Amino acid sequence: MRFFKRLFYSAPAPAAPVQPQAAKNLAASQLSTRRELLRVVLRDTLIKHGIPTAWVGCEMVQAMGRTREPGMHLRLLVRHWDPRLLTYGVALEKSLAARVMVFDPSAAGWLAGMSWQFSLASEEMCPPLPAPSTWTAAAVVVTELDDEAVTAMATEPPAKPHARAELDRLFAETDAKVRKRYADDPVDPDDKPNFEATQPMFRSTEPAPL
Repeated sequence: MRFFKRLFYSAPAPAAPVQPQAAKNLAASQLSTRRELLRVVLRDTLIKHGIPTAWVGCEMVQAMGRTREPGMHLRLLVRHWDPRLLTYGVALEKSLAARVMVFDPSAAGWLAGMSWQFSLASEEMCPPLPAPSTWTAAAVVVTELDDEAVTAMATEPPAKPHARAELDRLFAETDAKVRKRYADDPVDPDDKPNFEATQPMFRSTEPAPL
């Protein structure tokens, strides 16, 4: 009889070890702490760079990995349309990640990554897609001037006037000297020169009539 029981009946699988309640409470507390840390660091990073805190929100999603402890994935929510958020999105991520590491150096082990999601109340301000050729056209690079460059531009001497304006100034000075010389010289009034203001020796080219 024992032989048949061994042949047709398998031993019951061992019960899975029950995780102690203390360990569960610790994991839940750690998860809550990390959520609050990411929320506070995001707010402080936005304030540091002058970005209104209402423009970007966040959601935390628990990430599971096979070779690492359970972590957190930070999802940034764009709640206000401003193209500068797209331009400086990578820089904002780097600043945010660096600030998280300052508060918790172990974040490299549990911060699984970041992503962006548009969560706009209205999409009326968002422009439509441009023409396909726009993406391969040569871009005009515009750089912002720092305070030193602006100060240097404000203190440098004015630009040299145009050549035509310089000639006009010289002609006017010569005419004034001639008038003053004849005004100071007591000569016969009929002997005073009757001249017009000095004119340049060139004239603008006009097309010949047909």
